[in-house]
Amino acid sequence: MARFTHPGISGYGATEDGTWVIEGGTLGAEQPTFSGDPLFSGHYTVFDGLCKFNINVDFDNITNFGEGQYYLKLPFPVHDNVILSDGCLHDDNDQYAILGHIDAGSDIMKLFSIASNGRHVTFSDSDNQPTRLNPLEDNFHISGVYEIDH
Repeated sequence: MARFTHPGISGYGATEDGTWVIEGGTLGAEQPTFSGDPLFSGHYTVFDGLCKFNINVDFDNITNFGEGQYYLKLPFPVHDNVILSDGCLHDDNDQYAILGHIDAGSDIMKLFSIASNGRHVTFSDSDNQPTRLNPLEDNFHISGVYEIDH
């Protein structure tokens, strides 16, 4: 039986920890703008072809939220279609679920929220989904585990 591992990682039980330059924006015509480098941070751990990641996004230096659905780039492409539900938008005193949808072979994680009827709706400030964003009070984080596409 063939056993596949992430490039650069070999052997059963091998791990890799790291950070990456987290890219993100909107899928619309207008991208977010910042008064400095975007305040995105993250960390990943790879273990036997699985990637565990965490991304934090602070809005303190955002000057314009842009238009359209938000996305973030993962450290590695996913093997299969994945929905990750370990995310939370902190808005003043309220919290909203943030989900990540990723298509097989892609490293683009499209961000969604959950409507009152349970439907997934695009996470977008232009549509006030899930709420109107405030640069100095809001932030979000998302994490998950997925199989790396080899």
